[in-house]
Amino acid sequence: MKTTYLLIYIFLLAISFNSYSQTSMCGDNVPEGWVTTEITGMCPNGAGVQRYITDIRFVAPGYEITICGDLPPAGWVTKSVNGNCGYNSAYISRTIKKVEGYTAENTMTICDSPAPSGWVTTSINGNCGFDGSYLSRTIKRIADLPTGTVFSDFVCGDPAPEGWITTNVNGNCGYNGSYIARTIKKIAGMAPGAEEDVCGDLPPAGWTTLTVNSNCGYNSSYLYRRIKKLEGLPSGTEVNICGDLPPANWVTLSVNGNCGLNSAYVARKIQNVICMPVGTSLTICGDNTYPNGWILKSENGYCSYPYLSRTIEKISGYPTNPPISISGPSNTTICSGESVTLSASNCPSGTITWSTGAGGPSITVYPTTTTNYTATCTQGECTSTSNTITITVTTVDVQVSPNASACAGKSATLTASGCSLNYQWFTSQTSTTPIAYSSSYTTPPLNNQTIYYVNCKNGNCESAKKSITVNITAAPNQPTANGQTICAGKSATLTATGCSGGTYKWYSSASSTAVLASTASYTTPTLNSNTTYYVSCTINCESTRRSVSVTIGPSPSAPTASASGTAICNGQSVTLTATGCAGTVTWSNGASGSSISVGTTGTYAAKCTINGCVSANSNVLTITSGNSNAPDNLILSGNATAGVRTANKTITSTQTIPNGVNTTYNAGNNITLNPPFKTNTGSIFKVEIKGCGS
Repeated sequence: MKTTYLLIYIFLLAISFNSYSQTSMCGDNVPEGWVTTEITGMCPNGAGVQRYITDIRFVAPGYEITICGDLPPAGWVTKSVNGNCGYNSAYISRTIKKVEGYTAENTMTICDSPAPSGWVTTSINGNCGFDGSYLSRTIKRIADLPTGTVFSDFVCGDPAPEGWITTNVNGNCGYNGSYIARTIKKIAGMAPGAEEDVCGDLPPAGWTTLTVNSNCGYNSSYLYRRIKKLEGLPSGTEVNICGDLPPANWVTLSVNGNCGLNSAYVARKIQNVICMPVGTSLTICGDNTYPNGWILKSENGYCSYPYLSRTIEKISGYPTNPPISISGPSNTTICSGESVTLSASNCPSGTITWSTGAGGPSITVYPTTTTNYTATCTQGECTSTSNTITITVTTVDVQVSPNASACAGKSATLTASGCSLNYQWFTSQTSTTPIAYSSSYTTPPLNNQTIYYVNCKNGNCESAKKSITVNITAAPNQPTANGQTICAGKSATLTATGCSGGTYKWYSSASSTAVLASTASYTTPTLNSNTTYYVSCTINCESTRRSVSVTIGPSPSAPTASASGTAICNGQSVTLTATGCAGTVTWSNGASGSSISVGTTGTYAAKCTINGCVSANSNVLTITSGNSNAPDNLILSGNATAGVRTANKTITSTQTIPNGVNTTYNAGNNITLNPPFKTNTGSIFKVEIKGCGS
């Protein structure tokens, strides 16, 4: 009896990124995007094994799952090899992790997997897995690094990945030193014509070798090349290369001898011919094959032995026509709001794209400013850009404020803007007779609401009229303000009220136009005579001005100063007294009070302050030292003589007091005896700290 088994796959809708579906199947062909999680036995018909499989297509990056018998799919890595699994323990269990799109970690350690796309190996750590037969490596994510990045770590054991180059071969690496460490740099995304230096690598696709310079790498067994990006260079570009053959759609113009290290390479000048027009003929050197669409016309002998010179001709391909061109109206100057139609030609088999982004052989545009237009014809890989047509737009617009205000019986100045040539003002919407031609217009005195109109005229272009309404408003009432009495040499702060929602203006006279302040309060300069200021209120219109007077009040008389003495001895003081002040006494040394005690020589004077007004200085008191003939400091040496040695402050001595000599030192502060000072037998020596030399 023949039994047919129908395998039904049930794909369940994922509830979230980490939700997944499970089912069982019989056979070895696990569907793409599914993995085996368990192997339970042989299929009934012997065609493969019975297994449970899990859908991992929609799980989030970073998701981990343990599988049985499968290798990790693309975009996944093996985190650990756990042992045997399956009904007969003949399969290997692995824990795998999704790294495609994974950005939560930049570094991870994996087991038995190579570095996936977008990652590189930075170290090979040794053996791993349940039986130690697998290789552990540390990988690092490089997918998001910007173009031009030199990777900060050495890559261990891996070649430079796609889009990267090796800039240096640094030595051996890995747990047993059998792998090669290299420095890599990202070149993916570099502009056409970019140049880089590589060590040990051949130029990647789209690049060519300019020079082969020397040996490089840790053991100097690698070649150092300067490479250039040819991909994207315009047709017709010529490049001198060393050691490489011309890539597709390039030809050799000349063979220029040997080049590179030990002159072991052939130097060529090559040219990009991809977009040369059909019918173009070229003479090439040494090429035995030709780009698509080119044929051999003749062989001309040797160009550089043993290379043959050949003439080739392009018979098919793109472009097939002369460069695209566009045309427009004979008059390329229009008024704002008008349209113009542009047409392109000479692109019968290509696609036309305009600089506006529109496509097609013609476009109608409504430029609001002067604009340049071009068209591009794309034929296969080739493009050609048209001539430029400039449409000059005469802007005829004018901007005005919605309305204006004037006080009754006053004029209003109306202002317009945005017109590059002639303004025209009118008294009505239908009037054709302008009353003014500048950007501003001052009306006659007005007592009623009036509407004026303005437009812009530039050559034949004239904008629509826009209106400005002049509203008439009454002047507000005068503000209220009180005068002040101040001391001479002081400032006054004057405050006005009664101008809610308006602006105060302070003036120095009833007719002045210079505004001193535009706030409710105004602080005057210092004043020494009576002064009158004026304040008004402006709410659309300015009120009449109110006068505000500042009166200078009398200053107090200078006090009389006296002292208990005129000389100060050491440690003593004198008392200074000021009389004749009914307010506060302030002394020239900063002290205050009618009587103060001072212990410092100098001059002293007092002032009297009453209600903030300060008098002139009192008479000056001079306080001197009590002993004006003695020095402040005295230094003595040699043999002393009989008598008294006096200093107001200090005596420093190294003297010898001879036999029979009676000597006294008298100082105000201190006496210092330094070696070799001594007194001899029979001498009399005294020290006195008395001050003032007494």
